[in-house]
Amino acid sequence: MDHPKLPRGYFRRLTSADRGHFEDHLRRLDRESRRNRFGGAVTDAFLKEYASRALDQDGVAFGYVVDGELRGAGELRLLHDAKDEEAEAAFSVESEWRRQGVAAGLFRRIIDSGRSRGVSRILVVCLPHNTAMQGLTRKFDGELIQLAPDALGVIEPAKDDAASRWRDAVRDAADFAAAIFDTGGAIPTLAPWAAALRARRSQRAQI
Repeated sequence: MDHPKLPRGYFRRLTSADRGHFEDHLRRLDRESRRNRFGGAVTDAFLKEYASRALDQDGVAFGYVVDGELRGAGELRLLHDAKDEEAEAAFSVESEWRRQGVAAGLFRRIIDSGRSRGVSRILVVCLPHNTAMQGLTRKFDGELIQLAPDALGVIEPAKDDAASRWRDAVRDAADFAAAIFDTGGAIPTLAPWAAALRARRSQRAQI
């Protein structure tokens, strides 16, 4: 369990089969939450278009699921034009689930995912009034750089090791099982999951 105040739900990786749940989650965000996530006011049409492609892009996303509904999401996107394997993270949590550890749990999953992918720096853009996200950045030993009017959070994940690879492999297997349950078996392909598990088993065998 990622946080003691979260007895009802669980965190797992999202797949393209979650597009409908992801769109529903984004639509339920209030005006402030949409502004914090996307940096400004956005329409339902924009959210529909974004959700249709977000889970297919290069990167990884995690969600917090309660009773089959997605209530929070964290996304990590590699910045291909950046040096030193940088990635950008973004988070969204529905208003009634804030201040319950959801964002912190998603943040932890994103940092672990960045570490296992060899990301050297994770960047989080924080609007001036988004003190909660700025606080989380500091909680996870990140640095805040003022880029008036916004702030840029910079987090450097720890180096990957045998213990973290084993933990990630177990977590991937649990996520996959939960995804099958949540989506009614609509996972489009096993390839990405299977490849990740094979890679980690190979790494353990070489240790």
